[in-house]
Amino acid sequence: MLNFERLTDEISTAAASALDEVVAALRGETLAGFALCSDAGAMGVSPAFNTNASLGRSVRGDPEDAVYYRWSPAEWDLEFRGVEHFEGFNKSIRRSVAAVSAEEFGEFRAQLFNACVAALKRVRQQPRFTDALREAAIVFSVTD
Repeated sequence: MLNFERLTDEISTAAASALDEVVAALRGETLAGFALCSDAGAMGVSPAFNTNASLGRSVRGDPEDAVYYRWSPAEWDLEFRGVEHFEGFNKSIRRSVAAVSAEEFGEFRAQLFNACVAALKRVRQQPRFTDALREAAIVFSVTD
């Protein structure tokens, strides 16, 4: 079984590394969104980012769905950017999912999702990200 406290640390570290990478690549462009994502099967965690420029394009093309584009990482332009930072512990997550019983799965998934939310909070509180995340929607998302 996974140590979820340690996993929260690993997710935080991976998310911060991915965020550092994206912020450096943007060269001053502002982030509209930062997300950690998983799936209903709790098979892993991945990052997603959106820029204000991309959000603006989406909203101009479909203004009635502006809220959807703001909060839906699957629509963001930098989905999976930095996912390589997550590969090590994602293998452990997949092995653990395979080992839990059907009765244990709900608790396992809840703990994984809670670890993701806690990791987002930790990253958001890091002073080096204050400017980068100032305007960003910060989201934990679960796909079907």
